[in-house]
Amino acid sequence: MAETNGLLNRRTGKSGTEGSNPSVSATMRNAAKPSQKVMDTQTGRPLLVVRVVGSGMASSLVLGDTTGMTGGRLMTDPLILHGFWRSTATWRVRIALGLKGLEWRGVAHDLRAGEQKAPDYVALNPQGFVPALVTGSDVLTQSLAICEYLDELHPQPPLLPATPLERAKVRAAAQVIACDIHPVQNLKVLKMLRRRGLDESETNAWAAEVIESGLNAFAALIADFDGPYCFGDQLTLADVVLVPQLGNARRFGARFDLGRIAAIESECMKLAAFASAAPERQPDAPS
Repeated sequence: MAETNGLLNRRTGKSGTEGSNPSVSATMRNAAKPSQKVMDTQTGRPLLVVRVVGSGMASSLVLGDTTGMTGGRLMTDPLILHGFWRSTATWRVRIALGLKGLEWRGVAHDLRAGEQKAPDYVALNPQGFVPALVTGSDVLTQSLAICEYLDELHPQPPLLPATPLERAKVRAAAQVIACDIHPVQNLKVLKMLRRRGLDESETNAWAAEVIESGLNAFAALIADFDGPYCFGDQLTLADVVLVPQLGNARRFGARFDLGRIAAIESECMKLAAFASAAPERQPDAPS
């Protein structure tokens, strides 16, 4: 097996194991290297470079200046990810970018301060939500759409299985979280509940109930599968969506000792792409 284990080599544009079907766990098992700060030579602003190392291949995730719309400048033209350190939707995209070994620059918008509603950002994403991924002259929104775009453009390692039936099952599980759990317990809804008179404990209880109910359904959908990940030995979009949601489960005190869920998270966090995408590793996270 070639050392790159199926990840795309950015210098050649070719897969390191053409014609093979490597295991993601073999590819990305090594832990992320510590973050490294470098300075932008033109602006004097700091950039954060995260080295994500797979088997024989290192990829740089370059996070720019953490405020404003411009941030740091790179020698090449990487993807630009607009997000927020604690946003679970942004977190999903960070994981997908890491799994694909892609360079990107981050621009942070503090959701608590309402920075995502600034006119220059709404011009990029009319919903005023994060994430938004700038790729060339185009802007992509909605985390699952972004993840599938990255998967189609960079098919190794795959985030979706080979057959239509298997892909439908993975998408269904991912959407339980992205479409049914997350939107009902996100910041926008919680603020609405507070405005309608719920206190902090009642609001958090709402979020916890929504999360537990949805995770129960998620656990049932993957109950018949064995292996380290949601749908067996291959890591999929379902894992990419699950792990960030468990961050919210902890935040709101929701149970997630349901079926295989906790064990899957433990396996995923052994992978460099998951470890480096964690909220506390982001430059806009509180120190």
